[in-house]
Amino acid sequence: MSNPTEFTINTGNPQLDQQQVAQFQQSYQAAGMQVQVQPLPTGGFKITAYPPGAAAPPMGGAPGGYPPAGGPPMGGPPGGAPGGYGPPPGGPPGMGGPPGMGGPPGMGGPPGMGGPPGMGGPGTSSPGGPPPAPAKKGMISDPKAAAGVGVVCGLVAAAITFVLSSFPVAVMAGIGAGVAVVFGIIAAVVTRPGMLGSAAMAGTALLLGGIGGGVMWFITHPTVHIDNPSKDELDIFVDGEKVATVKPNGRDTINVHKGDRKIGYAKKGGKKPEAETKAELGMSGAYLYNPGKTGCYWLVVDVYGSASDAGHAAGPQKIQEFYRFDKVDTWWSENPTSVKVKKGQKGTTKTALQQAKICMQFKDCDMKIREQLVDCQIKNFDGTEEAFLACAEKADQACAGGGGGAKPAPKPAK
Repeated sequence: MSNPTEFTINTGNPQLDQQQVAQFQQSYQAAGMQVQVQPLPTGGFKITAYPPGAAAPPMGGAPGGYPPAGGPPMGGPPGGAPGGYGPPPGGPPGMGGPPGMGGPPGMGGPPGMGGPPGMGGPGTSSPGGPPPAPAKKGMISDPKAAAGVGVVCGLVAAAITFVLSSFPVAVMAGIGAGVAVVFGIIAAVVTRPGMLGSAAMAGTALLLGGIGGGVMWFITHPTVHIDNPSKDELDIFVDGEKVATVKPNGRDTINVHKGDRKIGYAKKGGKKPEAETKAELGMSGAYLYNPGKTGCYWLVVDVYGSASDAGHAAGPQKIQEFYRFDKVDTWWSENPTSVKVKKGQKGTTKTALQQAKICMQFKDCDMKIREQLVDCQIKNFDGTEEAFLACAEKADQACAGGGGGAKPAPKPAK
């Protein structure tokens, strides 16, 4: 059988002593232990807690080892000792309280029991100090769970930046991080996960909020590829604002905020666009800007494994200034000869965007001739090779009178 636990409480503040005594009584009695409380002649209380099943000795007058004579009664001077230490006037010395109270006389319930009193105050003594009362646990005690809450805070903060997507990427990342930290602090106050848990919660919220804000910017600012096969260096404008300069026969990419936009161009040094075209940008798809319709384009769809190319718009593309494709895997070069597929997949397709070689030979011809050439190629793409090549021969004849005609090249592979 375990020995009883004994310790004293004497903080020098009678009210605080009573609060601590009541706290210990509640804690030990909830654990099935018997508790005896004895006032001390020097102030404070001696607490003895007996293990469950152990018989507590009957309460005496003065605690053992303290002389009953030569000093004030054990409960303090009758009739109003501070903090209710003594018994009521006329009461017997010692505990003096009603049987079964388990606390010092006149306690009447500790004031302000809204939270546990501070432990280990001045004057508290016992070997190693009194055993602490059970602390109130937070709603989350596992740092991993706290980090999970931080993840949620970060993701929610990142989602909020969606409505702020018109700001620059650095600003959106900062907003996401700031909002996430605020959410993390609120969550830490509510869930009380402790110091380590709070750090995990705020840290993960900050990280994901900042990263999420940046990612959200790229989601809401799709990439637009620019191809300039002309002989002029061009300034590129979006909604009237210059955003890039592309060299002759050069290419570039820009990120443009989703929605309906106007994309235009001017020769380098121009104050405003010479020509503009409407561009509808979403958060999916692949986009190409062809200033002045100087380029012609061709989609190559390669099939790997047992996949099918059905539904893919392969071959020549109509000449226009702005394109939206469902997907482009490879820009300006050939698709790879082999690919890796996900587990369970039996095959896949890859789409490459290239300049249309035959059409580009006629880039100095009249636009109408080039458009008729491409329309003819689209019509005969699945026909015979002779019919397909006849399109270029017809364009060459039409263009020869004005110069810029060219010998047709072989038909590109489908």
